[in-house]
Amino acid sequence: MALLSSGKALVTAPTVEPVTVEEAKDHLRVTADAEDNYIQGLIKVARTRVETDTKRALVTQTWDEFFDGFPASDAFDLTLPPVASITSVTYLDGDGASQTLGTSVYELDGTQWPGAVRLKWDQDWPVTRSIHKAVTVRFIAGEAVTAVPESAKHAVKLLIEDMFCNRGPSGVGSLGVHNINYQGLISTLRWGSYV
Repeated sequence: MALLSSGKALVTAPTVEPVTVEEAKDHLRVTADAEDNYIQGLIKVARTRVETDTKRALVTQTWDEFFDGFPASDAFDLTLPPVASITSVTYLDGDGASQTLGTSVYELDGTQWPGAVRLKWDQDWPVTRSIHKAVTVRFIAGEAVTAVPESAKHAVKLLIEDMFCNRGPSGVGSLGVHNINYQGLISTLRWGSYV
């Protein structure tokens, strides 16, 4: 049986966005600088929406993912691809004390998508306290801006355009939900059934 995630928490938000203000302005055909701050805000909102809709991180960010223990098998999946690296694995031992699992025990298995925490040869998972969220994996997800797929960048631009042109309450078509171009782009980026 697969080990199920007990949730995730953002630790460090992206410091860069997949689309620059200039790229967004080119897409919107805006030449004046008066809307730059507003457009910058739209970029973040649009990137977050694309990440939610595709169930993946576009640009580099740090997350904690929680599990109720270690699996009976030698590996367990993280649920926010692509996983670039694992920063740490901490757990509550049988006495309830926080412990950090040594990197000599586990490794990132990047050969499978989205990425998994795998035991190294001849290692065993430690015993944890039987408690909700006994294990925390801190990892870096996402890609460098230069590696973000063009289809993801264009999906972000389509959402920016939708929000820029529809600043008030809007019905059908708001935030790309009914935009066939947006839906087509994110369908190629969406990761499986991970939540």
